[in-house]
Amino acid sequence: MIKHSEKASRQSEYDLTFSADDPETISARSRNGNVTRFIEAFRYTGHRNAATNPYRLTPKNYPEISPLHFGLREDDSVDVRGLLSTQSLPTTVRDLHELLRAVYASDVAVEAAWLQREEEQEWIWQAMETTPDASTADLRRAAFIMTKSQTFDHFLGAKFPTFKRYGCEGAEAHLVFVDSVLRDAAQAGVKRVVLALQHRGRLNLLTDLLGVNPRMVFRKIRGKSEFPEDLPVTGDVISHLPADVRLEGGLRAIALHNPSHLEAINPVSIGHTRGIQWSLKDGDYSSDSSARPGDSALNMQLHGDAAFAGQGVNQESLAMSRLPHYRVGGTVHLVVNNQLGFTTPSERGSSGEYGTTVAAVAGAPVLHVRGDRPNAVHRAARIAYAFQRRFRRDVVVNLNCFRRWGHNEADDPTMTNPQLYRIIESSKSIPDAFVAELEEKQILQPGEMNAVAAETSAKLSTALEEADKYPPPVNAFKKSWSNLSPAPPAVTVWNTGIEDSLLQHVALTSVHVPESFQVHPRILRTHVEARRQRMAEGGPLDWATAEAAAFGSLMWQGFDVRISGQDVGRATFAHRHAMLVDQDTGDITLPLNQLECEGRLEVSSTNILKRLLK
Repeated sequence: MIKHSEKASRQSEYDLTFSADDPETISARSRNGNVTRFIEAFRYTGHRNAATNPYRLTPKNYPEISPLHFGLREDDSVDVRGLLSTQSLPTTVRDLHELLRAVYASDVAVEAAWLQREEEQEWIWQAMETTPDASTADLRRAAFIMTKSQTFDHFLGAKFPTFKRYGCEGAEAHLVFVDSVLRDAAQAGVKRVVLALQHRGRLNLLTDLLGVNPRMVFRKIRGKSEFPEDLPVTGDVISHLPADVRLEGGLRAIALHNPSHLEAINPVSIGHTRGIQWSLKDGDYSSDSSARPGDSALNMQLHGDAAFAGQGVNQESLAMSRLPHYRVGGTVHLVVNNQLGFTTPSERGSSGEYGTTVAAVAGAPVLHVRGDRPNAVHRAARIAYAFQRRFRRDVVVNLNCFRRWGHNEADDPTMTNPQLYRIIESSKSIPDAFVAELEEKQILQPGEMNAVAAETSAKLSTALEEADKYPPPVNAFKKSWSNLSPAPPAVTVWNTGIEDSLLQHVALTSVHVPESFQVHPRILRTHVEARRQRMAEGGPLDWATAEAAAFGSLMWQGFDVRISGQDVGRATFAHRHAMLVDQDTGDITLPLNQLECEGRLEVSSTNILKRLLK
């Protein structure tokens, strides 16, 4: 299990301020028009020339990032004061060209042309130009994580050769990304991170980063349930396993159940995060006017490249990511780009230049990074998380990697993708290559990671021996569900009615109108006054009154109620009117929230434009 409590010295990138209106910047842009345009060309299009994909053809050379395109010669002198944020400023076009290639067209590149606010663009340029490389401690940590992951995959391959584990091989660096974000989140005071995962590398992430007991994993592989034997449930397939753990430092990580249609979990994870924010009184639910969504709860999603581009649920979720009642303060997205959708090559999986182009729907920047460069992955993680914290907007990282065994370990990808897999099969594994690099740089001692692999393998062997005797933890009916219990085997009839007095109170409160609040005349007559009269006469209840009683009685018992959808506040056929709109000011009130109880009603209606009245 990786520890997240260490207090490493970390730069607060999200505290960076842009300098677009700085007098020096304005003067420099005016003084150096061609140089300014040359720099901006790299910032906007450098990603097209970047070496972020180690397993594809060499990137094309685009003329718009050539100095000659801007009338500049290599030996020309330049003055870039006020134009760049790097500590050392180049003095010739040649030096400037090399610097821009290193920052914007190397192993990390950025797409941010669609950002609509200048502040966001200026911030992302500064972050690209100033975020440092990983420290020695970070590099050692990355080697440790990837070595453990590779050992885990090799162990499963040897002990369960026919098991489809959807291993991490080829994408080990995505664990470095997740680990970096979790550490930064813990240090920023985030209390909970909600994770929507994919199949690939899921078991590695659960066991290596989140501390899920491998004995439970082995028990599950052998066909036993992840639940105690006295619970009459069978559980789910192993590639859908969840986790709810508390990491050192107090950060709670929640990996949700996934269906096989993996991307379907993404809006669920956003809703789960929003629910946590409700319970923690975070962001939109805070009484502190300075609070921002995501102060205490972070949403993080891992996608496959083909799924991210091809499944409409992603575009829909992105389109709703900043709407009131749905926003969670920005999601950190990691696209584990295997460069294959099952067997379909990436260039046939999306009409855009990249499968991540759909991020433009939410105005989210995209960082492209080489998956065989853990140092670059760590740097991309720092920038991505810092952007999310600074602007509380979605951010996407496109991790270019591969799947060593194709769709699963029983697949033969060479049947349909021979050229790509000829490159992959001739390459050293990413963890081995990275360890060799660090040994050469004397960051690791020779054989140091061999000892880590041996120790990991020994622990896994012990866990395998103990798997059949391992009692699964009792996770059902805990925490938020602790007041519930399993249904008895006998058929039971439950009385779900409420007392007449409570029904009267809820119904009348549901049409309570604040003083000086101007209700629409028709609503006042046919809804407010009609309901009051109906309750006074004791006649039959209409559908809307019964619904209000159901909502209010749940709130009276301490449950929160949320309804969402198109015009859901009044209902499509104008019968509900759970919200009332002041005809003079446009302010909105939710009468049921006048109930003196712990439960609250949230109405997420697409036509709510003004603030809600308490």
